[in-house]
This record gives sequence, structure tokens and C-alpha cells, in this order.
Amino acid sequence: MNDAFPSHARQPVALVVDDEPIVRMDTADMVENEGFDVVQARSVEDAYGFLTRYPSLQLVLTDLETPGSMDGCELAWEVSRRWPHICVIVASGSQRPEANGLPPTAIFVAKPLSADVVHEAIEEYCGSCDVR
Repeated sequence: MNDAFPSHARQPVALVVDDEPIVRMDTADMVENEGFDVVQARSVEDAYGFLTRYPSLQLVLTDLETPGSMDGCELAWEVSRRWPHICVIVASGSQRPEANGLPPTAIFVAKPLSADVVHEAIEEYCGSCDVR
């Protein structure tokens, strides 16, 4: 994980969580193109640890299926409880969250992600969260 809060960070800052390195880097590039400084994590545990140290970020984009003790939905619920100001986008190419599987403060997008999908999710959903 890129474990340090960017010292040069301009606001806003996003956290991208995915265990697949290429997917994580591609997603981070797409989010960065939307005007965010991006920190990357390979697991929900890494992401959660980062959030506890740096709760001032504005966006978490996480894969639904991640190895470890929590998945992307559980991370979305935890972020909703502890840091309700953070916009959460959960993505997956193989499954959808169950009904009521995400908090009302999070949205789901289907993979594969494209620049257009990321742009739409951030504009339509996160724009209402006032993160940019």
C-alpha cells in the first residue's frame, strides 16, 4: 500500500482499494484524472488502517471482493458509520451487493470500470456529497 498521506496533496484525496495491482493502478489513474490525489491499498485491512490514520480524505473506491476479514460492502458500512463525510463507491465484475447490502451513503458500479463509468459515479453520486 502507498501508506503515506501525500504531503503534496491538494484536496480532494481518494483511496482506491483492489487486490489486483493492474486494476488498482488503472482505477487510481481514472480517479486521479477526476482531480483527486490518490492513495492505493491492496486490502480492506490496509484501507481501514489508512482511514484510521487519515480520516480527512473524501472518496473511497473499493472492490467488493477483497481478501481478508472484511469485503468492500463491510468497508462501506464501516466508513458510513465512522466517517459519514466520505463518499464510497463499491465495484465488482462478478457479483452485486445483496439488497440493503450497502449503506445509503454508498453506491455500486459494475466492472470493468472505464473512465466514463468512474466520471459518472463521481459526478452523479459524489457531487452530491460535496467532495470536490
